[in-house]
Amino acid sequence: MESCHIASKAKIGYLVLESSKSMWNSMLGILDAPYNRRLLVEPMCKMHSYLLAVQENSDPEFLTLFYTAMFQVIAEQKDWKTGEKIVEEAFKYLPNTHHKVLWEAKMNFLSKLGKNVL
Repeated sequence: MESCHIASKAKIGYLVLESSKSMWNSMLGILDAPYNRRLLVEPMCKMHSYLLAVQENSDPEFLTLFYTAMFQVIAEQKDWKTGEKIVEEAFKYLPNTHHKVLWEAKMNFLSKLGKNVL
């Protein structure tokens, strides 16, 4: 996480992305258990903020995987407001060709909040 923080402050997008991939690889083994996923909300939100700060989208397939897992973790915690906020922020830099996962999550979070999804 520290490497992402430093790369984000230095505006080195590629390094933020590579650091987030390293974090992702270390998380893969613990994503199976619900208790472990609960512990990942904060680090994943930080990673999102670092990616957003540099708007790095050179690997949209990875970002799609990352956000899919992140939205699952957030939904399990029933933190609908955080989910809605992160979806809106991710729309700003994820390529249009990869927005499907964002639209699905947005509809889910908005409906859980009782907001109009149309």
